[in-house]
Amino acid sequence: MGHNTLRRRLRVFLTAAALTAWVLATNAIPDPASAADPIDSYLGVWNYTHPDRATGTNIASLDIPVPVQFPQIGTVTFAREPGGVTGTSDQGCTWHFIPAPDGFALRDTTQSCFNKVIGSAYTMTVWNIRFQGDHASETIHAISHQPIGDIGFTLPRGDRQRAGTTSRQETLQSLTGTWTYTPANVLTGVNTLNWFTAPTPQTGTIHITPAPANQIHLTTLENGCTWTLSADGNTAELSPPTQTCQTPKGQLTMTFWSISANGTTQYSIAAGQSPDGTQFQLATGELIR
Repeated sequence: MGHNTLRRRLRVFLTAAALTAWVLATNAIPDPASAADPIDSYLGVWNYTHPDRATGTNIASLDIPVPVQFPQIGTVTFAREPGGVTGTSDQGCTWHFIPAPDGFALRDTTQSCFNKVIGSAYTMTVWNIRFQGDHASETIHAISHQPIGDIGFTLPRGDRQRAGTTSRQETLQSLTGTWTYTPANVLTGVNTLNWFTAPTPQTGTIHITPAPANQIHLTTLENGCTWTLSADGNTAELSPPTQTCQTPKGQLTMTFWSISANGTTQYSIAAGQSPDGTQFQLATGELIR
């Protein structure tokens, strides 16, 4: 058999082998991982990244004559439900979403919740969330139902990070240290307890130290009380959710405390009961280290 004949047969064999490999590849059983529903990758806990007043990131506003900004902090947990997804905030409200391109959109515009942390109700009209890897962007429009009437609430530039993607060292660098409340501003609600009902300045200094596992200890220096918070990334939240401390004036109870810090600035939201039995809320705490 001549060399030319051998070469022709070899080419035919190689062509047939390549065609067979292509047919097998195109008819292969799909990889379960590649066929997974993308919604599954969006579920779980997401933290707001640290608010930035300069860029407007995670800074919400109320539609009132005096400009008022609310740094957005804390977590939301996304979970499956029939036909969609629920999003439950750390402040106790659960909202219902439907899938949208690369994320979720509010299922309808009639969802309302009474937020026991800040002591008021609000209705969500828009909440769009888009995911990209371990980050998510969001836009919120809502109506805040206050004693003075209904007020528009807008978050044009929300930003979140998936919980569990920051090292323990980075978390402690952001949160630990000695922090002091900046001067209260009753007009804007910064460091003002019970802003809409009985405005009272919030003052004092707190000291944050590492604690076992994923926790930190927060000590309020004016009364010596130490509180335990779970910490992840820039965010820490009271854990367990209700804690008490015996002070010279009686028992102080904290029912909610969420903080966000970047090493130099800290924002917080808190609620509890004073030793005299009165409830208090702090919607916008601001501290510097």
